[in-house]
Amino acid sequence: MGVGGTKRSTAWLAVGAVMVGAFICVLNNSLINVALTTLMGVFNVGTVEIQWVLASFLLTFGVIVPVSGYLADSLGTKKLYIYALMVFISGSVLGSFAWSLPTLIGARVVQALGAGMIMPTSLTIIYKVIPGHERGLAIGAWGIAVMMAPTVGPTISGVVIEYLSWRYLFIVNIPVALVALYLAHRLLPETPGVKGGAFDKWGFATVTTGTFSLLYALNQGNTRGWTSPMILFLLGASVVLLYLFWRIESR
Repeated sequence: MGVGGTKRSTAWLAVGAVMVGAFICVLNNSLINVALTTLMGVFNVGTVEIQWVLASFLLTFGVIVPVSGYLADSLGTKKLYIYALMVFISGSVLGSFAWSLPTLIGARVVQALGAGMIMPTSLTIIYKVIPGHERGLAIGAWGIAVMMAPTVGPTISGVVIEYLSWRYLFIVNIPVALVALYLAHRLLPETPGVKGGAFDKWGFATVTTGTFSLLYALNQGNTRGWTSPMILFLLGASVVLLYLFWRIESR
């Protein structure tokens, strides 16, 4: 029996439901990564501009992950997971209709907001529904699904670009995410949120700004130069902010 009396078979079906969501989040990035050259031609932009299609996702993902724990406690893991899938689907729909690079980047930000909640929440759900002696196996299965995505992504992306349109790189996410949404609604156990939990605003501020500074510096280092004042400042700021986060949380 899992947490809350979840039967073993139902618990493993719940694992399958969150595996689908995690898979599509990682697959999405793999699909887009292969299509960057095509997107450069579509929107008539250079390598510096097109990298923001990936960077916007990475930066947003890095910022939203730390707050997902608080949201899961407040809303409940099932509700948050379903909301996150809906946000991810919305981003995919927006991406399929993108008419300019800024709108495409905006769609990627929306996708990342969903993915940044899906990934950690899916692991939390596994922890809650699977008993301790089977938890390692469940997390391993989740990991296999996540690792499969970048393996099949380039092939799918190549076929889609060759025979259809780059817009289908976003459209293909939608039916899979809808399946994940249906499975989550039917299979995930209800987990009511915890009322009255205090939001750690200083912890959130330091970890998100520190993570953002680090990711932005790593993303822009090759373009701006690793010894440029901006990159050095961001790297230094990230160290200070993440250290402050550690001190705040260790009190």
